[in-house]
Amino acid sequence: FFGGVMSAPGTTEKTIKKQKKTPVIPTIPWVNLVEDGGVKKYTMVKGEGETLKAGAKASILFAVTLADGTEVANNFSTKSPLHLEVGAEQSIEGVEIALTTMCYGEKCRLVVTYEYGFGKYDNPHGFHGSNKLIPARSTLFFELHLLNPNMAVAKTSASWLSVACSQKDSGNTAFGQKNYDDALKHYNKVTKSPRIHFTTITTTRIITTTAITTRITTTTKTTTTTTTTA
Repeated sequence: FFGGVMSAPGTTEKTIKKQKKTPVIPTIPWVNLVEDGGVKKYTMVKGEGETLKAGAKASILFAVTLADGTEVANNFSTKSPLHLEVGAEQSIEGVEIALTTMCYGEKCRLVVTYEYGFGKYDNPHGFHGSNKLIPARSTLFFELHLLNPNMAVAKTSASWLSVACSQKDSGNTAFGQKNYDDALKHYNKVTKSPRIHFTTITTTRIITTTAITTRITTTTKTTTTTTTTA
């Protein structure tokens, strides 16, 4: 639903490749949801009632593409909505922010920069279990439909597991590069995942992540103490 980059006369192949790395945002009346413009929204169909508040249940259909038009997630065809609790950090920050501006029944488009998306690292799990690679520092283009509550279906644990694994992998990458603040941020999101029936393997993953979180916190405190003492 978003167009790719068109080459102009005289444009070299090298120039085209460089252009594809720069997000091309359609010229429509976007509304900035954050001061730095990292999350933009365009309402296609208005919803009904009040905007969602923290703790509200949200069931969404979505299509997600990269700047070059590559689709990395789509549940419109399966009509199996993603179920979230607003304010519980169960999705990327850009989607969480957008949900607090939406009403049930609303359809909108979003542009989410990497700072409010999947950050500085590759995400091999994709958006909520799509299993399509989202490269590091990717700007994401969304089409969202917030369903009315009576249209929602029962949620499954698969989506939550995908989110937890994605955050864990990002945390591991950051930890390996000694970016402890980034690692702790990702690990904390794993431990805030909703209470679901984990398998033994999943439970082990979460326990391991919790242990690493404690380890990072201790390391950070030790580093701070050492610096202060010096």
